[in-house]
Amino acid sequence: MKAPNLGIVASVVSAVAALITLGIVLIQLWLMRRQTRAMEDQLALMNRQDAILQRRSNLVANTKTAVVGNAVTVEVRARNEGNKTASDFYWHISIPRAVGVGVEDFQCAEGVVTPLDITIGGVPYWHWSAVRRDPLYPKRGTVLARFQVERARAAAGFDVVWQMTAEDGMFPDDDKSGTLTVRV
Repeated sequence: MKAPNLGIVASVVSAVAALITLGIVLIQLWLMRRQTRAMEDQLALMNRQDAILQRRSNLVANTKTAVVGNAVTVEVRARNEGNKTASDFYWHISIPRAVGVGVEDFQCAEGVVTPLDITIGGVPYWHWSAVRRDPLYPKRGTVLARFQVERARAAAGFDVVWQMTAEDGMFPDDDKSGTLTVRV
């Protein structure tokens, strides 16, 4: 019996080892590509989630005044500066009682709203609040309330304190109220 040629055996073993190594490398390459596709899909999903989460309403208030004879008509308006519609949001408006004694014809889309007697920073205020059911679309505005004040009482100017609460939080900021100064 002849002894096997060690050179041929070593060559065959090397070839088999190379083929096994190549197979393992190809499997690893396939796995890496599959993981890369999964990571890209996951990143795309995260980007879509970020876009959804960045959609937010941002409610701000302003006033518009008109002087007619002995009265000043004040409109308190809300505007959505965000990129998401605000629906069913609460609004609060407070007027100093010193001016509010002359408030007549307080109107809002929600109907008759009875004022509360409150104190803010030691100053007595009349406070109105209601829920606005109509949607306020992004970059749009609406009148929250309209009231008349005697021109003599409004001549020195007064502050309207406001706050709105929507699904996206409180505006102007959590636990703080905004102030609009009305000057005639």
